[in-house]
Amino acid sequence: MLDTVQGVVDASELNLLAVFPKPLKMAELSRVLDGYNPEWSGTDESVSKLSVSEEDVAHALQQRQLVPYYQPKVSIKDDVLFGMEALVRWEHPQYGVLAPAVFVHHLEEGELAVRFFYQFLRDVCAAMKQFLALRPGCTRPSICRCPC
Repeated sequence: MLDTVQGVVDASELNLLAVFPKPLKMAELSRVLDGYNPEWSGTDESVSKLSVSEEDVAHALQQRQLVPYYQPKVSIKDDVLFGMEALVRWEHPQYGVLAPAVFVHHLEEGELAVRFFYQFLRDVCAAMKQFLALRPGCTRPSICRCPC
């Protein structure tokens, strides 16, 4: 399973922080997190209080800064990868990667929502085409609509 995820990342443009073998050891987790660049994560206090306008989000969509991040879907029964869920993130040029809670309310209705939906769907389908070439049996993509 870990080799599969690593192979998908290596063959695509996906970002991966780390691959952790089981059982997860606290020292290994600490080592990876200590080396992680917090400026990229967009978790500082200025980001948590960030207020963005509909125009800001429209510009981000036009600049292709609203991108899918993929979360693997793994069977609890047999630990087999059976799909991936696409979650939207904003790769903001100033604040780093922003969670949907900052901007998704602007994408819930109207013309901007329609533009976002089709662009995001095209991006996910293109990524799934690449992924399926590497992992033919994995055919269950999904898109998360919740603002979490």
